Amino acid sequence: MNASHRLISTLLTGLGALTLASTARAADAAAAELEEVVVTGSRVITNGNDSPNPVTVVTLDDLQASRPTTVFEALQELPQFSAGRGGAVGGSTGQGGNNNSIAGLNLRALGSLRGLVLFDGHRVAPQNIDGNVDINQIPQMLLQRVDIQTGGASAVYGSDGITGVVNFVTDRKFTGIKANLQYGISERGDNKSKEAGLAAGTDLFGGRGHLMGSVQYHDDDGLFRVDRPFIQARGTSFWSMQGNGTAAAPYFLTQNARTSSISTGGKIVGPGTAATNPLLNQNFTANGLLSSFQNGSTVGVTANNTQINGQGGLVFQNTTLKTPVEFVQIYGRFDFDVTDNLHYYATAYYNTEDQFSTLANVRSQAAATSALNNGFVMSRDNAFLAPQYVTQLQNAGLTTFNVGKVWDTDFYQGQSFDFDISNLYINTGLEGSFGDGWRWEASVTRAENEQANRANQSWSTGRLFAALDAVVNPANGQTVCQVSLTAFANLYPGCVPINIFGPTATTQAQWDYVRNPTYFKGTTDLTSADGFISGAPFSTWAGPVNMALSGEWRKLEYLFISGAEPQNVDPLNCAGLRLNCISPTAANPGTSQTFTQGQAGTAMRKPVMQDVKEIALEADVPVLVDQPFAQDVGLNLAFRHADYESTGTPVAQVPTTTVNFQANTWKAGLNWQFNDAVTLRATRSRDFRAPNLGDLFLPGRVQGFLNPPVDRLLTPPINNPNPSVLDQLGGNPNLKPEVAHTTTVGFVFKPTANFSLAVDAYDITITNAITGIDGSAAQYQDACYASGGTSLFCSLQVRALGNYTDRSAANVVTRWFTSQPLNIGQIKTQGVDVESNLTLDVMSRPLRLRALVTYQPHIWTQQPLNPTLDAGSISSPRVRTTFSARYGLTDNLTVDWSTRWRSSLKNLDPRSSVNNNILPGSQNVSTMTLSNMTLNYTVPQFERGKMDVYLNVLNVFDKQPPTYVPLGGGALFGQAAGTGGVSFYPGDDAIGRYFNLGVRLRM
Repeated sequence: MNASHRLISTLLTGLGALTLASTARAADAAAAELEEVVVTGSRVITNGNDSPNPVTVVTLDDLQASRPTTVFEALQELPQFSAGRGGAVGGSTGQGGNNNSIAGLNLRALGSLRGLVLFDGHRVAPQNIDGNVDINQIPQMLLQRVDIQTGGASAVYGSDGITGVVNFVTDRKFTGIKANLQYGISERGDNKSKEAGLAAGTDLFGGRGHLMGSVQYHDDDGLFRVDRPFIQARGTSFWSMQGNGTAAAPYFLTQNARTSSISTGGKIVGPGTAATNPLLNQNFTANGLLSSFQNGSTVGVTANNTQINGQGGLVFQNTTLKTPVEFVQIYGRFDFDVTDNLHYYATAYYNTEDQFSTLANVRSQAAATSALNNGFVMSRDNAFLAPQYVTQLQNAGLTTFNVGKVWDTDFYQGQSFDFDISNLYINTGLEGSFGDGWRWEASVTRAENEQANRANQSWSTGRLFAALDAVVNPANGQTVCQVSLTAFANLYPGCVPINIFGPTATTQAQWDYVRNPTYFKGTTDLTSADGFISGAPFSTWAGPVNMALSGEWRKLEYLFISGAEPQNVDPLNCAGLRLNCISPTAANPGTSQTFTQGQAGTAMRKPVMQDVKEIALEADVPVLVDQPFAQDVGLNLAFRHADYESTGTPVAQVPTTTVNFQANTWKAGLNWQFNDAVTLRATRSRDFRAPNLGDLFLPGRVQGFLNPPVDRLLTPPINNPNPSVLDQLGGNPNLKPEVAHTTTVGFVFKPTANFSLAVDAYDITITNAITGIDGSAAQYQDACYASGGTSLFCSLQVRALGNYTDRSAANVVTRWFTSQPLNIGQIKTQGVDVESNLTLDVMSRPLRLRALVTYQPHIWTQQPLNPTLDAGSISSPRVRTTFSARYGLTDNLTVDWSTRWRSSLKNLDPRSSVNNNILPGSQNVSTMTLSNMTLNYTVPQFERGKMDVYLNVLNVFDKQPPTYVPLGGGALFGQAAGTGGVSFYPGDDAIGRYFNLGVRLRM
């Protein structure tokens, strides 16, 4: 079935939802006013009824009525968005200092990077090097509405407009004073929040000028796994999917997958066999005392060293349920009519934001297997080892033994991150008019976004290795680090020996010595200038042809400063370390400084930057007017040319390079108004997403493998014998833009002023999709070797002999496999959006209804050497709906109700298994329905204006989310949020019933 047939089929399928949808949707109170504003998604259309692009308009009042917390969290409840990051989805720092907890909107479930964010029509600078925009930086006190234009928008706005545009529009003419005060708390007494805001606006100079501003404070305590007993009752480990879908190992869902080579007490994993090592497979189940290690089940488990139950180390024990966040937003705007035809404006905002998040102590697990991939090498004369075990080792002739260890983050503090964020945005410009309806605008924007991250418990590999080698000082009988007795004591001053022999044997002082804060700071600077001129240079038989010529120049710079070692790839200085550390040789690069502590202020590398020049032309061409079945027919056409120049390098020691690429995009839209009641609309567009600075130049980072990859070139294939083979992650300067083709077809039915119905089907195909590739994966290794070294995938590894045909052991991977993004993916999706509005009187009281429905049955992802996966109904629900109602109970009392529902999910794609061999119950994730209610009381006869007192209840029926563990999917679609015992779909609510009590004042 070709794309057009699929689109028609999808549209017909969506018509079945119309009966239900047509009974719900509340007409916006400001609908009539909004019809005459410039439409988001166009520079020439000023009437929303004439736009071929679907645009959903949500007023600030409607957002606050549903969820009076943040605008971002309220937008997350709309069905156009799916699996966004931030809000109730905890995150952590990422590579290059990225903050994975920022508020990022995910339009069409195709990733937050493929949608464009605007503030009053101007591009908002990203927060991270990965290109993500933090919605919490946008001031919300004086917002008038949010426009959500779905469909390709690159021809009008440029890069990132593949899935559409979210435009935050301020109330530029606000006068008076308004204030709000709010307090929130969950039914269980946690996750407290506070909100306070003040805004004012006034006319100046006899009405020729206008000044307004606002300040808002928001504080949300967040929530952690340990705060909720019901979460702990559902298990103490992260849910995971095991098996590989074959008849021998079908998929099954479990919450007790454990790594058998490590334990919280410390498992003796080497050397030798049971015959040569009397302590082998013994476990420190009590501090200092060994007993036999209890294995779990390996039935159906395919991963190395993984067991179900048993005494192995648990994975992902402690994470954030909802990220704590505190921010202050300050906003101001000044307007002045210089003449009747010349208008000046200046807009600025500044905000600060603090976040905190925790996650599983992944780095302790990594460290536990970093030494020879076989646990920590410990000396027989370790001061913390009981004498009876020393004797057994002596009798066996062993001077060392290996311990697989992971620290229990229920007892020891796991990894946590603090984020200190600030955003400065200034936009100033001139607007004017001349002649017969000609308009123009020119503006300059400067944005400075700074994000300082503190990883509170970063490992120091050198300190850890020094502390592990604990000995008795013969001079005084005290336990000290062995290095302290050598000439290299100055390399580890104040070394604190660490005891790892037992679940709680490590003291806080020992813990603090090997883990120290690491500081990162990323600064994003955006400088841009843009402008347009629009008017009607000529007319056709049907009316004037409105055209707009626009241009933009912008420069985006990112500077990364870190206290960690450059790249984390320089070999560790092994001086004074007699155990675990491996010095570099010609054949072995040595132990990497994978986890190091440091102080802020050391520039990690030169800034990376991107220079963009764009020019665009748009035209609104009338074709027919006042004809039978063609009251008004017009075409909307647009073309844009973009030129990109990017400079930087992923690796600090490698000189910067400059890469260039170009992109041409276009859009053709049809708006066919049959009569006052029926309008048909359609668009076809070519859009793009340029690789951002993170895609191109994400700082290179090297980490050890928890399980060494199989080197499939060697004969026979074996686990790589090089104990220091590493995994390198970083950007790829050779990337090109993603390209998307989007088709939308729909209609608007508005028989009366009280009812409207809009139905739009869409089909999106993205080629050259930027996809992360792991060079150690079997399929990419095999493709490289089959090509004899010519395959693109051969660039993802470095070999001793420099070729990809020699299968001898001398040709091992010497340094690393590489994980980096490549332009090899294809993404396809299709669906139907339904929006319906109805206003009527019930018992002589006004009732407004609104329904938004998104039906998205398929999200296919394709990439070479991998099966095609469909995220529709798996990591993204097929159907998402939001229903809202507002009813005036009395003149002073109003009730708002909203309900959102999503269809069921699956934990994996059945086509990724053999014969769909999946255990019952491991695949399906039940539907989820969440409802909010707000009671608003307007205080009568309030002499100085209007005062509203409101009570908002989120998750009225206290619904808890079902367990959801997607297999694969990754960052493209949004992942489940690990909550230490519960994984849940990001759009679900794990907080439970929540109360917000507040007061709003308008004077």
